[in-house]
Amino acid sequence: MRSLDAHIGKEYWRVRLGIGHPGHKEKVLGHVLQDFTKIEQKSWLPTLMQSLADNIHLLIQHDENALMSKLASSVFPQNERKLPQKSDEKLKTSTINDLE
Repeated sequence: MRSLDAHIGKEYWRVRLGIGHPGHKEKVLGHVLQDFTKIEQKSWLPTLMQSLADNIHLLIQHDENALMSKLASSVFPQNERKLPQKSDEKLKTSTINDLE
């Protein structure tokens, strides 16, 4: 973020999406900085990115809560509450709150 700030200033919008927690404090940095797994790239990530594109007007209208609700409901249809997580290409789950 500091690098972005240095190059373009601090006047930009940022959509923060939770990716869950790896389970151990010392693994957080590597977990956050690693690429999305192949499973994530084929499962929920395309849906999330399409929903973000479809609902970007909510961010422009400063309705971040509605945007996050739309994003969450696109990834968790019919109140599905689980999200595949990074970790050895195995599917782990986290709550919808990790997305928000």
